[in-house]
Amino acid sequence: MRMCLQFQAEVLDLEKTVLETIEEVAGDWRIDDIRGLLGHCNFKSDMLDRKVSLLSGSEKEVPISLPDMSELY
Repeated sequence: MRMCLQFQAEVLDLEKTVLETIEEVAGDWRIDDIRGLLGHCNFKSDMLDRKVSLLSGSEKEVPISLPDMSELY
């Protein structure tokens, strides 16, 4: 599974922000719900406007798994 996540992290748009990346796959989610979910994944509010290219390897894996976690909300 880790290799799969690393491969998917490689295809992320590195010029988008964390928030833009999640908004793209979140469908009809409200922005407050997206921010709340990212907060549960230890993304502080100041990190949401950070470009994906500036994230560490483990931080890049979190957005990949978020769509699978959407059933929690």
